Amino acid sequence: MFVYDQTNGDNWSGYFGSKPDLKYHIRRVFNQYRAVESLFFAVKAEFERIKTITFNEGEIDQSAKNDF
Repeated sequence: MFVYDQTNGDNWSGYFGSKPDLKYHIRRVFNQYRAVESLFFAVKAEFERIKTITFNEGEIDQSAKNDF
């Protein structure tokens, strides 16, 4: 970034002053994206864990009898 020399002697690069609303929205969208990505991987890991659960035939029949 180039530094601009103002007439009163203040140097200004424009990073913090230019388009603050755009920068806010970009940061907000990126944070939401990271949250969704984290949730996606947590759900994926939970589904993988659920797939590994096995039931014996007796356990399934016994649980069905207990439900009624």
